[in-house]
Amino acid sequence: MVYQKFHYYRVAYIHFVTSDIFIFRVKPMDSKRVFSFQPGQYVEIVNPRALSFYHHYFSVASSPTSSEYLEFCIRVTGPWTLELAKIKKGEHLFISDPKGSFFLKEGIMKPAFLAGGVGVAPFISMIRSIREQQLPIHGILLYCARNSNNTPYADELAEISKNRLRVVYVFEHEKGGNKSKSYHGLLTKDILRKEIRLHTFPTIF
Repeated sequence: MVYQKFHYYRVAYIHFVTSDIFIFRVKPMDSKRVFSFQPGQYVEIVNPRALSFYHHYFSVASSPTSSEYLEFCIRVTGPWTLELAKIKKGEHLFISDPKGSFFLKEGIMKPAFLAGGVGVAPFISMIRSIREQQLPIHGILLYCARNSNNTPYADELAEISKNRLRVVYVFEHEKGGNKSKSYHGLLTKDILRKEIRLHTFPTIF
């Protein structure tokens, strides 16, 4: 079943990381596999239970190799996302085909990801894709957040960072935190110069 240009999906999983950040997964109702997409792309989501069918845009956090579901990481920032946060397992959403050119292209070997809060979602898709395909890519993720409690995927990143990915945190309101390496304050030019090996000409996202 397709609603205009949107595909029919069912909520399969929802989990609140904090009081205002939640992760959820959806599975397609009209096929066994999700559509093909590039790691880092985004989609439009329509929530039928909302008063307005107005769509919002969200990056996909799951890897393209996870063909059974799409995953999203969302922060409640207004009425629309607040209504979406009330959705229950088994309820339905309409999701568009993937969009955007912000994705991990073939041939990129030294990515440097700069993320803030739930804006880490497209990078999680890229990082998962690198891991699952065992690509010979070495990169760094500079992950900025208010504090260590506002870092979705921290445990997964800690495991992945044992191999080809360096993860460095920048906490605006917290010193140290419980992460292996972190800075206090805001992301600065000095941090970028210190942590990103610019002489190797990395691809910066």
